[in-house]
Amino acid sequence: MCERPDPGTLIDLAQDKVVVLDADGIYHYCNAAVTDLLGFDPEELIGADAFELVYPDDREWVRDVFDAIVAGERGTDEPFEYRYGTADGEWIWLRTTVHAPAETGVDGYVLTSRDVTEEVESRRRLETIASVSSDVFWMFSADWSDLLFVNDAVEDVYGVSAETLERQPRRFLQAVHPDDRPYVERAMDRLSNGESTHLDYRLGTDEGSTTWVRVPGEPVIEHGEVVAVTGFARDVTEEYRRERQLAVMDNLLRHTIRNDMNIVDGTAAQIADRVAEASDADDADGADDRDPTDV
Repeated sequence: MCERPDPGTLIDLAQDKVVVLDADGIYHYCNAAVTDLLGFDPEELIGADAFELVYPDDREWVRDVFDAIVAGERGTDEPFEYRYGTADGEWIWLRTTVHAPAETGVDGYVLTSRDVTEEVESRRRLETIASVSSDVFWMFSADWSDLLFVNDAVEDVYGVSAETLERQPRRFLQAVHPDDRPYVERAMDRLSNGESTHLDYRLGTDEGSTTWVRVPGEPVIEHGEVVAVTGFARDVTEEYRRERQLAVMDNLLRHTIRNDMNIVDGTAAQIADRVAEASDADDADGADDRDPTDV
């Protein structure tokens, strides 16, 4: 029969940093992941002020968040991100959730933290690119009920501000041409179901100006589940305009060539007829001049 596992052993096997702080922010417990994430031996941190290792620019607001949770002025279901110091003097980004004693039964506040440095840096690179791009970069929750990210270019292309989309995430659909809207909504459903999409559609109406956008989209999948959908929208109106111009020129050229060929064919036929007539006349003259005694 298996023995009941020791909770402390299970916590030490966790990859997330798990610590217990008192109401003043003093370490009372640290699991083994502290060594992997920060490089400290857990015993080194016991009795230390947890906020001393918070990045100086983040320290005040992180402390304010913790104090608000202790005072019951803030919920514990909202994780927050900040920079934290390591034993070798580097800084990593942590995403932390605080669990109050009433939730855990533990004498103190349990903090679970995960290293999200790579995620934060990737997001910041994207934000830097998006801030100078005319393309609309976007990310929504899997069911399109929450806007997770969009750059300011959305207002130039879709005519709706980022702030409006935060309140009404599906508001951008109102900018889609009515004839194309069902097509776009079906693509949204495919994305939510884990399928990549690539579509061109119109913004605007037949009565006003029309803009063409090209929108590739990808599902964000974690552990086999779609957790978000992301992509970008690019204005390709000029490309469509050039294609239409080329199509018109192609039709005109084909028409001109057909007319020219008809003229050539007609002229060739006339020449052929005249050659035939001249040949017949020569044959007739030759017959008249021939000596009847020639056999």
